Amino acid sequence: MDKQRTKLKKIKEEWLKLINGQTVDTSVVSPLIYESWKRSMAYGVDPYTPLKKLIPPDEVIANLTSCEDLLSEYGEIIKVICEIATETGLICRITDRNLKALKVIASADVLKQNFQKGNFFSADASENVLGTNALCLSIKENKPVQVLGPEHFNYYFHEINCSAAPIHNEKGEVIGAINVSTNSFEKTDMQTMGLVISLAKVLDNHLYINKMLEDLTVHNATLHKIMECLPSGIIYFDEKKQVKNYNKKILELLRIDGDSGDDAVRKKILRYIVNLGCLEGNKEISNEEFLLKVEGKIESFLVSNKKIFSGKEQKGNIVLVENTDNVLKLHGSLRGNSAVYTFDNIIGDNPNLQLAKQLAQKVAKSSSAVIIYGESGTGKELFAQAIHNASARKNKPFVGINCGAIPSELIESELFGYEAGAFTGALKGGKPGKLEIASGGTLFLDEIESMPLNLQIKLLRTLSIDRITRVGGTREIPIDIRLISATKKDLLKEVEKGNFREDFYYRINIFTLELPPLRERKNDIRTLADYFINSFSPLTNVQVDKIFYEALTLYKWRGNIRELRNVIERAILLLGNEKKLTLQHLPEYIQDAYLCAKLGNKIETQRTLYKENKEKGLMKIAEELAIEIALREEKGNLSKAARKLGIVRSTLYQKIKENKRLESVLKSNK
Repeated sequence: MDKQRTKLKKIKEEWLKLINGQTVDTSVVSPLIYESWKRSMAYGVDPYTPLKKLIPPDEVIANLTSCEDLLSEYGEIIKVICEIATETGLICRITDRNLKALKVIASADVLKQNFQKGNFFSADASENVLGTNALCLSIKENKPVQVLGPEHFNYYFHEINCSAAPIHNEKGEVIGAINVSTNSFEKTDMQTMGLVISLAKVLDNHLYINKMLEDLTVHNATLHKIMECLPSGIIYFDEKKQVKNYNKKILELLRIDGDSGDDAVRKKILRYIVNLGCLEGNKEISNEEFLLKVEGKIESFLVSNKKIFSGKEQKGNIVLVENTDNVLKLHGSLRGNSAVYTFDNIIGDNPNLQLAKQLAQKVAKSSSAVIIYGESGTGKELFAQAIHNASARKNKPFVGINCGAIPSELIESELFGYEAGAFTGALKGGKPGKLEIASGGTLFLDEIESMPLNLQIKLLRTLSIDRITRVGGTREIPIDIRLISATKKDLLKEVEKGNFREDFYYRINIFTLELPPLRERKNDIRTLADYFINSFSPLTNVQVDKIFYEALTLYKWRGNIRELRNVIERAILLLGNEKKLTLQHLPEYIQDAYLCAKLGNKIETQRTLYKENKEKGLMKIAEELAIEIALREEKGNLSKAARKLGIVRSTLYQKIKENKRLESVLKSNK
């Protein structure tokens, strides 16, 4: 992440050179981006055009976000894209070959936020309108293109990552492009790039298949080529329910030897499909789960049966078969069930933190259960992700769930999934749970102390036998997970109180990692602050007053690193066009904590060093020092100093007049 941000900062510097008419270092900027920048300049594109000016009218927006015509053209894949966009917070955009916006797909909340900001939604993404962007380059180059942050020509796109790929018709001609955008730099470049390439290929395949299916009776060879392009096992039955064609994938799924002779292969395929019973009756099915015994082992498959008609007469069936486990793993991956952070993202030299980091690196090599103990905001999930990414399971799902954020009556179905019709409101086809999706990878249970006792019993059995049963189901599904739990409470004390099961505690507590709170990591506060300043500031060199750091160090940080991150982000927002962070950019409660700490230290110093101060009362010493601190920090401005002290200006002036030392302080700070 740090390398990525450094790279983008360098690109931003080269962008500024371009805008200011200076020479660009082409070793920093790729040739593709640099040539596009030059064309954008030649077109006369204004790099500082606010995006709000590019938003289409409300009725155009409504048309852009309606997917009904896409459903008729591309089929069910559009629903999948909508679901991915909704659950991941990504924005998918489809344009025609002239870069005119056709559709924008995202969750309602994301769309609302970004429409208000004016992001992403120009009706025209042409290079001579927007300047450098992924959509125009993908169509121009006829290949997938990724444009990150400051690689965009328009300044207002510099916080956005875009990945785009061209869409082709059945002749291989470019007919448009699909773009995936995110304003989060926590999603990796490869994730969004891989996703957009996959979606473009799927859309290509759907257009190709739709065109070919119109001429299905022309030649069986055409159908065979189409079927081989699909990731699912597929069988074509004629009207007499005889196997007419099949692809290699179905042989792989059912483990049928393709060299055993065509007739033998067709008979074996027919026997499996007949056993499913999906060809009986007039009803089509879509992604229904069936169990088949393959080579003596019961396996789960998702099966769809689509009927083929010529006019009103049925001419056959197409049956699609997919392995349920493979679909779940892909499904989980697309929804962002992956770990982003590694041990390199854990910042700090505190001995206790370093010890926790070393122990975590050792335990990562195993599949043993781990409990991470620490206050809120100390980085428990960061450690969990780092352990996952350092383990043999790093290429498998990382699935997290906050036990305290889900109502107790819903957490069971969230963890274990449910079968169709298990309860009112259940999805028609049922739903896999987090345990099922995480199989092969890591399940992270945050705030595990909030897990209901009855569910602890069920999860204990699951971890003992490595099998689950969905809510409303009877079939046991094998799973393989590594469990990492996190808590901010002492679980043994919770056991004593009867709030946590003792047997479950010892099952999940093979190894415990304890994370130190930020108040015990004083020497790390400046390092962390600098990291967040560099992360949030658009400027390359922000100056920081030493009092700013001192105030951060003296504060107690009840919210730990999360609170520090928020405080720094707030300070950067308040900084605006200023060049230096000072005490005034911090919240008042931190300023007050700093003044109290400094005042306390000075009182003790004054009483120790000066005999005359020992004769003064504490109130008198404290008052004198408080006025001195306020005068110094407000540079002799009496009005501001009085406001800070909570007294009127005239009272402050009178107190200074009565104290020669304070008069001297006032003169020296004016």
